[in-house]
Amino acid sequence: MIKNQKGFTLTELIAGIGLVSLLFVGFTIFLIQFVNNFKEINEFNTLQHELLSTIEAMRYGYVKVGVNENESLIGLMTANKVNIATNGKAVTITPIVTKAGERHWANYTLSPKGEIVLSAVYGIKSINNEVIFPKSKEVIDKALKYRITNFYIANSSPVVSNDISLVTITIEGQVRFRPKASGQNREEDQRLNTRTARFETTVFISNYDK
Repeated sequence: MIKNQKGFTLTELIAGIGLVSLLFVGFTIFLIQFVNNFKEINEFNTLQHELLSTIEAMRYGYVKVGVNENESLIGLMTANKVNIATNGKAVTITPIVTKAGERHWANYTLSPKGEIVLSAVYGIKSINNEVIFPKSKEVIDKALKYRITNFYIANSSPVVSNDISLVTITIEGQVRFRPKASGQNREEDQRLNTRTARFETTVFISNYDK
């Protein structure tokens, strides 16, 4: 005769299954939240990286394979002349030209969509309306997922003259993680669904005509 036989009652089994189910749901929610947070961190890092790359392109020049990879790049660091639009939303850079008769210039402009667009001429080659920011074309809530929210170029030269010797670039961008939820006001939407990064740099123009 077997004594001290142990087992689980139906009530204990049901309670155990309920507890396991609860733990599984909790773990699933945690995992989803972790994945979403990781995705948002990556997307914010992408925003910062692309904003810095855009500033670097303006400082040192933009490279496009098949057009100017073997040319002297046109950037503020090698500029001979700089022309800033009156609204501060565009800049045209002209370098020192070593070959008589050749045209070389680069223009960076903020588009209405929140893009930074480049048009440039390198002698007989050119870049026409190349979007250098953002790289992604994804749209959320009828706007670009990554977009410029503030872009301003200013003449910071200590002496006001026709020659610009010091240029300050301010660039601010936003990444939208998800659409605005129903019932959210503008402040809640910006705080919960987006993140913003801002950079500023000043460049000394050493080659401008005096």
